[in-house]
Amino acid sequence: MNAQVSKSRYELTPDRLRLHGDLTLSSVTKLYRDSLSLAKHPQLPKLIDLTEVNRVDSAGLALLLEWQSWAVQRQHYFCYSNVPDKLLKLASLCGATEVLNMVRCAGIDPNGDNFEK
Repeated sequence: MNAQVSKSRYELTPDRLRLHGDLTLSSVTKLYRDSLSLAKHPQLPKLIDLTEVNRVDSAGLALLLEWQSWAVQRQHYFCYSNVPDKLLKLASLCGATEVLNMVRCAGIDPNGDNFEK
């Protein structure tokens, strides 16, 4: 039997960070290492787009919480679009929904075209 390896990655543009692939225990370590430069990036995006996320588990939630901590240290915030139902449920169970601004982000267009806070 062949094991399928997820090619998780992120794509950073000035206004958003798009995640692709799985946010699971098997993929998050590499994604975390790849994203370390994000912590020092001069301008963080306001929107994290999860449209292309296939699978998610608690390790994926932990990664998003880590990224949020980087943002908070810089008086920044992230909003999320197209959040998978499973991630919403995990965040809710852990009490992290509000921390991650997953309930609502005032003034954020789901298409990422309009940013106001």
